[in-house]
Amino acid sequence: MSEQAIDDNAYIVLNGTVRVYVMIGEKEQNIRFAYSGEIFTHMDSFFQDIPSQYYIEAIKACEIGVIPKAAVMDWVAASVENLQFWNKLLTAHLLGSLEREMDLLIEKPEERVARVLLRSPRLFQEIPLRHIANYLRMTPETLSRIRK
Repeated sequence: MSEQAIDDNAYIVLNGTVRVYVMIGEKEQNIRFAYSGEIFTHMDSFFQDIPSQYYIEAIKACEIGVIPKAAVMDWVAASVENLQFWNKLLTAHLLGSLEREMDLLIEKPEERVARVLLRSPRLFQEIPLRHIANYLRMTPETLSRIRK
C-alpha cells in the first residue's frame, strides 16, 4: 500500500459502518469500528499533523460527513460546554483504547469474545464476522465455533 497522507479531518458516520485498520507487514489488522452516529478520524494525523499509519474503509454502504479540523477546534473553543463535550469524547476514546489493550492481552479466544460481546454487543449486530475475527486476533472458524 502507498504511504498515507496527512488527513486532519474528522468524520461522522451518518449511516453505515467503517473499520479502522493498520498494516502489519502484508496483513491487515482491525483496531476499531465506527457506526452510524459516531465520529472517527485518523487520530495520529488529526493531533500530530503527520501521515497516518491507519487506514479507514467502509464495510457497509456509508454516508460520511466531513468536518475540517479548523471547524472542530473553532467549535471546541466556542464554549465551555463544547470543550466539556470534546473532553468526554476524548476520554471515551482513551478508555476504549485501554479496553482494547486489555483484549489483546487475554490469551483465551473465548474470553476475548466474551469481553467484547459484553462491552460492545453492537459489534456482533453490525460487523461481518470475518472483521470481528480479525479484530479479536482469531480465525473466522474459531469465532464461529466459540459463538455456537
